[in-house]
Amino acid sequence: ASSANLGKLAATPPSSQVSPAAQLCASLFNCCSAPPGALIFNRCLQATKGELDPDARRAASDVGIVVEPNTYTSALSTDIAFGATAVADEDEVVTMSGLIEAEFRESFVEIYAMQHEKRLVTTIEVLSPSNKRRGTLGWNQYVQKRQAHLAGHASLVEIDLLRGGTRMPMEGTWPASPYYALTCWKRTAPVCKVWPGYVNRPLPRLRIPLDPPDDDITLDLQPMVEAIYERSRYAVDIDYRKPCQPPLDEPSLAWLAERLAELG
Repeated sequence: ASSANLGKLAATPPSSQVSPAAQLCASLFNCCSAPPGALIFNRCLQATKGELDPDARRAASDVGIVVEPNTYTSALSTDIAFGATAVADEDEVVTMSGLIEAEFRESFVEIYAMQHEKRLVTTIEVLSPSNKRRGTLGWNQYVQKRQAHLAGHASLVEIDLLRGGTRMPMEGTWPASPYYALTCWKRTAPVCKVWPGYVNRPLPRLRIPLDPPDDDITLDLQPMVEAIYERSRYAVDIDYRKPCQPPLDEPSLAWLAERLAELG
């Protein structure tokens, strides 16, 4: 697998039809070949428009938008109500945009066991910008769901391919890596295994928990990300000579310079 993860993860393209996180969830959904008797569902979670990254709002196909009707009231002063003229000083005029409430869909994958009764086995989450903005609705909803899994409700796989934002709360210190993938088995919760991910290395292969006697599934993230990168034509959309946001560290910048020199 190629190690050119910078082109796939470090920057958000100026335009794409489907967001990377949603495409990765779709790939996960397609590749999780669960054993007979297991059923995989693709579910959605709602997030508020104002909590998403501005670039992320450009992704259209995987987004459900609900625009609330405009409702507003105007309270006129006594003078204006009776026909007086009010003139604003041009120096005091400001330009603003009206807030349009909207809902966006955030995709995730759930694996269910179907013997006897439908039961949640594992949830696979690819974190979005709203999940990593502390105090927002997207953060609060996801943390609540995450806490239930860490308390033993079901197994959890959490994939963070975003260098920005606030990481999820944990006891101890996260690995010093820009990306990570976490697996928490229900039987050992809240103890988790964390695989660090780096810009200049292939992404790790993960273990997706299933219930005994079935063996865990091995999931290779790198080919999925590379397929999304090619399919979405990110090489055309992203100019890697421009500074990345958030900025890259020195080793990653040196690696990027070498890659750009190789490409001419």
